[in-house]
Amino acid sequence: MTETVFERVYVETPVDTDRDGKADRIACWIRRPGKAAGETGIPAVFIASPYYMTCNEELYVLHNVNRDLREYEKQNITEAEITYDPDKEPIGGLCHVSVREKEANNTDSADQGNSDTEEPETEGWEPVHDHLLDTGYALVFSGGLGTKGSDGITMTGSREEVLAFRAVIEWLTGKGNAFTERTGGEAVKASWCSGKIAMAGRSYLGTNAIAVAASAPEGLMTIIPEAGISNWYEYYRENGLVRPALDWQGDDIDLLSKYCMSRMKDEDWEKIKTLAEEILDSMLTECDRDSGNYNKFWDLRNYLKQIRRYKGSALIIQGLNDWNVKPSQGVNLYKKLKEQGNEVSMILHQGDHKSIYYLKDSGALEILDSWLGHYLKGEPFRHKPFSVRTEDSQDQSTWYEEDGFGDVNRRTVVFPSEKAVCEGSIAAGITGEYAHIKDALDETSYDREKDNQQDWLDELVTDTGDRKGSLLIREQMNKSIRISGSPKVRFRAALDRPTSIVSVMLLDIGSEKRLIPGDTREEGGFFYFCTEDEPSPYKVISMAHMNAQNRSSCFEKEGTVPGEFYEYSLVMEPTDYTVRDGHDMALVIYGSDPRQTLRPYVITNIKVDISSITAEIPIV
Repeated sequence: MTETVFERVYVETPVDTDRDGKADRIACWIRRPGKAAGETGIPAVFIASPYYMTCNEELYVLHNVNRDLREYEKQNITEAEITYDPDKEPIGGLCHVSVREKEANNTDSADQGNSDTEEPETEGWEPVHDHLLDTGYALVFSGGLGTKGSDGITMTGSREEVLAFRAVIEWLTGKGNAFTERTGGEAVKASWCSGKIAMAGRSYLGTNAIAVAASAPEGLMTIIPEAGISNWYEYYRENGLVRPALDWQGDDIDLLSKYCMSRMKDEDWEKIKTLAEEILDSMLTECDRDSGNYNKFWDLRNYLKQIRRYKGSALIIQGLNDWNVKPSQGVNLYKKLKEQGNEVSMILHQGDHKSIYYLKDSGALEILDSWLGHYLKGEPFRHKPFSVRTEDSQDQSTWYEEDGFGDVNRRTVVFPSEKAVCEGSIAAGITGEYAHIKDALDETSYDREKDNQQDWLDELVTDTGDRKGSLLIREQMNKSIRISGSPKVRFRAALDRPTSIVSVMLLDIGSEKRLIPGDTREEGGFFYFCTEDEPSPYKVISMAHMNAQNRSSCFEKEGTVPGEFYEYSLVMEPTDYTVRDGHDMALVIYGSDPRQTLRPYVITNIKVDISSITAEIPIV
């Protein structure tokens, strides 16, 4: 192991979110190669983790999702009303008075922080961090606003949060302030740092890398987000629906803020408790669980619209079977950066919400070393540059390196063809040219008390009775096809109520031992994904959901006249998946989804024009 120095400093931010008249300071912990002092020219990898100083597990009380959708009259909301402009909008809690001017001892500037303090008990240290230290990088961690040992109040995804983390970059490049103590203390300079910084991390940590990049600080040379959120709306919402991550029913952004506000464990919490609760209440109001619409609160947290100012590079890592931070978050970021000319590469693996630096045959660790060596140390690439590197869904040792994703070297096949058949649970519900779907959750196998989501899904896909809960169209493949991109589905339908949930799902139906994205086995210091012990009858390839009142826009509701046909167009999650020869590719059209959407009590009948159904499937 490399000899390292541990330091703790408190970085001064430009915000005062706890409104005490002083600029908030956030604690940072640095572990860097070298001896006690004197080492210089060290590039830094900054990891912004609100989870770092533990979390409030007991406060994660999920919202109630057992309720009906609210009916709206046609809204007249303009795009200007829901647009946030970071260059024009005032920032809440902005502090114009530097604590350094008010209370710091400025007679001396220390070259390093509080190196005698013990390293705190934290969460999130991973083997790759040891690797980075051994290869010559300093690791800088910060929990951020409202976390244990720091000032401020946690406001997930906010401009204040972004500016606080940005202040760490500014300190590392010599333009910002940091101190040896949370209050007072001596000024500290990062004289050891080369001024070249990367931001990296998985999930919320990767999200913060994207968010700070969108603010375009000098010195941030590259970002490496793994399963990072580039658009918070599409994490918690979808097409006018409240729709959290899979397995997180009832979650929302206010709960995440409360969960990460570990400052509750500090002695000074009572001083800001009332204010913090007011801010959390305002977040719940502004995120609008009632309508599910996109609005200015979410536009502020849509980093895809702000990242145009970022000039650095990005190595994006995304799981294709990640139903927490879904593939679209990484794919949309990749497309946006590539479109505006940034140097960007993307690794797509067949896992779920996990880090893959030690995934066998992925080459991810070597790619990381090559990437950081080039952008932080000025070294030639050691790994041949690529645009997109994708793991095959059938063979873990096979990886494709291609010029792009979804729109390069693809052709679109239209599904269903004349060979497709309509069957499944609506076989008895087809009358003439129409399929009649009865969205009645309480008449299915789903039990609200047991929350038996898998039973419901199995029934939706495999039941051939007369429940009439879905329309299933299937077609047998006469050769294997590799789907790569975002399937798009269009159809016309009429509802017997003013609103409904409309959902679509793409399936691979056929007995096969498939990869298990969340189950791994170790082998020689690396891991690989396990394969099912027994064949499974089907796999969900992709899906999408919509509030029928948001068929034209995610930010505006339309009136829906019962009995009148409207066109619905849904874009499914990006995927890269091979359907084997002899298997069936199937499209399911249905209503509510107890795994992710609200769970309505009301019964809605959906009449689908079968002749209008078109699914555009991108294949290689």
